[in-house]
Amino acid sequence: IQFSEYYNHNIIILQNITFIVYYFFLSCVIILVTYLKQGNYMIAEKKLFCCKINWGYFVEELSKTFNLSINEEIEWLQNCRTAQLIALIPFIAGCETPERIAFSHLFTYIAEIKNCAADFFSHTKEDNIYIFHRLERLSTFSSGNKTIISEGMNILALIMLETYNNSRIEDNKKNQYNPLNDKAWDYNFYKQLLMTKIQKIKTPEFFEFIKNPILSWR
Repeated sequence: IQFSEYYNHNIIILQNITFIVYYFFLSCVIILVTYLKQGNYMIAEKKLFCCKINWGYFVEELSKTFNLSINEEIEWLQNCRTAQLIALIPFIAGCETPERIAFSHLFTYIAEIKNCAADFFSHTKEDNIYIFHRLERLSTFSSGNKTIISEGMNILALIMLETYNNSRIEDNKKNQYNPLNDKAWDYNFYKQLLMTKIQKIKTPEFFEFIKNPILSWR
């Protein structure tokens, strides 16, 4: 009887250990599969972006144009997601001469970032008419899918709005014009408007920019 009880007790312990090991192994498999799926998604998104445009070519040509000789500046441009989005829009929208449109828009964008010809590229009160008026110089497209173009511009508008919101205190200290400080734009109104539009986006190439929002215009 004692042997039987001892045997049964060991069987129960062994079953418990087997149960624990099984579920530990199963949990590890689930975690590994989830990780690989996320990794493959990120790789696929990166490939998708690279297949659409030769970003290295744009970086090289823009670096020459703006004399970006400092490694930090070139690295900034190479990794600037706002610039990548600006370049991507005319390609996925199927515009005629997308390279020319992308370069023209990127030229305007970088000129504004580097404060070149501030009288022409800085935000003025005339831009307060509507949030998309500020992006007018980045919204000239020859042909192309208007829905895709609109989706891209909505994302750019949200990036710009968030940047203005995040720099309100700094802009006030520097006496730099900010439409939110001037109360020319209602942050909550435009945020809700743009988020409503962005939630309806169906273009896969934009999903990366939506899942990982760009919080800075720079």
